[in-house]
Amino acid sequence: LPGAAEWVRTLHAEGWRQAIASSAPRENVEVMHQALGFDGLIDTLVAAEDVSRGKPDPEVFLEAARRLGVPPAKCIVVEDAEAGIEAARRGGMPSVGVAGAGRESASVAVASLADLPSDTFDHLVQE
Repeated sequence: LPGAAEWVRTLHAEGWRQAIASSAPRENVEVMHQALGFDGLIDTLVAAEDVSRGKPDPEVFLEAARRLGVPPAKCIVVEDAEAGIEAARRGGMPSVGVAGAGRESASVAVASLADLPSDTFDHLVQE
């Protein structure tokens, strides 16, 4: 997604713990992680093999929160699919809906992560 790599680097520099939590197979997640150059920026990867239920069940996001040692309410899910926004809601996590996802139900909705205001993440964890 446009703007995603920049946000990952910015949030890492600011000390945010980050995970990739995907319903995709681990091999796909690892390939994308490497292709995007996220080594050292992402703290944990959660893939389909790590959970028993897929989105919209929140299990993949709750497992990521557990691995990060962060309460779900202090985790922010960034999603481009309705099922992911619903999973975040069910898990008690604020969400950023991208490219039309969660237009009605996401905490914040943007057309592109490149359009996300710089204080969005701080604002969402303070609510």
